[in-house]
Amino acid sequence: MFVYQEERGYYDGDALAAADPAKYGSYAGKYYVKLELVVERGTPVNTYAAIVEKDPSSYSDEQLISALMKSGQKNKTELWYLVNKSATATTTFWALTVADDANGDFGVVDRYQMYLFQSGCKPISDIIK
Repeated sequence: MFVYQEERGYYDGDALAAADPAKYGSYAGKYYVKLELVVERGTPVNTYAAIVEKDPSSYSDEQLISALMKSGQKNKTELWYLVNKSATATTTFWALTVADDANGDFGVVDRYQMYLFQSGCKPISDIIK
């Protein structure tokens, strides 16, 4: 079984905060990122997903599964995250995803590194009408 998250667009939190401070004021200094859960193989019973801003390569799958079960988003296909903007031109984060099957067996944890750039932001008119 294999599941992963795929980026479906992201928005400039500063622009959202300026356009609607009451709703998006806390988004300043961040990107608002939409990811979609994709099932590539198998039939998962449960899926767990999260993002981290630090490289997770030093953690085992077992450690990450435990963390995802405790604090990840469970059984969602559309996932929205706030990611802190980096002081550099490129913001980096990792999307972590795993699923279990009917026997309670987990697949491997997908650790996908993503990059965000200011120039890649979608227009906020997509979400603010």
